Amino acid sequence: MGLLIRLLQVLIVLWLIRVLWRTVAGWFGASGGSPQVREEGQRRGDPARPDPRLSPRELVKDPQCGTYVSPEVSIRTLFRGRELHFCSRECEQQFLRTQSEQSA
Repeated sequence: MGLLIRLLQVLIVLWLIRVLWRTVAGWFGASGGSPQVREEGQRRGDPARPDPRLSPRELVKDPQCGTYVSPEVSIRTLFRGRELHFCSRECEQQFLRTQSEQSA
């Protein structure tokens, strides 16, 4: 029983060291997670140029497959005077092909 308690104490100490390491590394910008890609000239926390992938925005529905997609990253097409947003080039091409077949 004493061995189990000692093992748990060691695990808790290791976990605390990990938490402290990540906190201190975050202060100095050396995150242990995945690297963030920034546009040239953009600094971390720059309010003038927020990362569109992280900004909460309204989603729009892809008219072909029904997937909801962010307008900032969608494939945009002007169709009969309306701007449509697609999740992929394949959906865009399928939609245009279907529309041309229906109007023929």
